[in-house]
Amino acid sequence: MKGIIFMLSLTLTLVLLIGGGIYYSVNNAGQEIKHLLAQDVEETTKTVSFNPQGTLSASTLNGSISITAHDEPTLTIIIIKKGHKEDFSFVTVEESLTENQATFNCIYKKNNCNVSISYEIALPKTATIIGTTTNGEIKVTDITGATSLQSVNGSLHGNNTPNLTSAKTVNGSISLNTNLFSATVSTMQTTNGSIFFHADQLEAKIITLQSTNGSITAEVPSPLKTEGTNQNLSCTSGTTSIQASTTNGSLSMRPIAKNK
Repeated sequence: MKGIIFMLSLTLTLVLLIGGGIYYSVNNAGQEIKHLLAQDVEETTKTVSFNPQGTLSASTLNGSISITAHDEPTLTIIIIKKGHKEDFSFVTVEESLTENQATFNCIYKKNNCNVSISYEIALPKTATIIGTTTNGEIKVTDITGATSLQSVNGSLHGNNTPNLTSAKTVNGSISLNTNLFSATVSTMQTTNGSIFFHADQLEAKIITLQSTNGSITAEVPSPLKTEGTNQNLSCTSGTTSIQASTTNGSLSMRPIAKNK
């Protein structure tokens, strides 16, 4: 009987030890995953005098860009650095600042660096905008100056951005929603993504919308005249000519009320 009790006691002890070891290992693994997923954040804010007719050029590799308008003759930028703090020193933003030109360019000094750089920028609405990123989206709001946006893996968005001259991405969608669209010539192009274009009023001359693997939807003032096929449409709305084409997707051109 004593032997049986001893064996049961030994078995129970082993179970508790093994079970505790399993719990410890799983708990440690969870903590390690949390550590790997955790991101440090560092923000730097700068405000400088800026000509309302000046030009902003903002470029980053891994990160988003958000640009909005304000009423002051200044430019304010928040540079947001995220990732592993030990790698922060390997990623810098080169700046060139004058009252007429502001340039921000993200530089990586080390390969395989787990750090992203994003920008949040506010400046006069009449400024010229050039925004470029590789892995991230770009949003521009209430900017009336000439605007050019480019990404590789990210979407491009314009809200009340009447002078969007160029929006090009490879893997991402493009959307524009504006009361007035006045760019003389505008090109919006994506490979893997959809395009949505909405303008209550048009003063543009030529608008080109192109997608390879995605749908295209355009909502423009009536009367709207269209001709072509489901993959290639030529349209006119007032004095504006719209050329829309897609390889693997649908096309939709819809008239809207002028003062919707």
